[in-house]
Amino acid sequence: MASSIFISAQGGWNFDGTTVNVSNPLSVTGLITTSGGLTTTSSGDITVSSSRFISWSARGSLNSPADSQVNFTNFAGTSGVGWDVSTDAVAKLRTRAQSAYATLDCLGLKASGTAGASFGPAGIVSITIVNGIVTAAS
Repeated sequence: MASSIFISAQGGWNFDGTTVNVSNPLSVTGLITTSGGLTTTSSGDITVSSSRFISWSARGSLNSPADSQVNFTNFAGTSGVGWDVSTDAVAKLRTRAQSAYATLDCLGLKASGTAGASFGPAGIVSITIVNGIVTAAS
């Protein structure tokens, strides 16, 4: 842990005994660690404790319930979806509980490639869906 701290705030700051109050942009030289689980690294990365959220006030939030999983939820955490990327080159759209596949609802979707599909003697290379209707398959 550093033995000193340098704080620069244009326009001023004050310390009331428990809190540093900043009235303008704050510049910190070195690492930042908070008791709430937010840390910066020497390379500039931001790390959040595993049980914490990144959120927007009364809006949405992000959290990671397990390695390779990220949930996108409403502020209350009562609706949302998750991404599971535990298998290399595969992104799974999951429920918030990460226990089942979720639904992707969109106006149009185009999927192409050769892996996994088997339709007819040559297999499907490309599928295009518009308004829920398959408009092309080749």
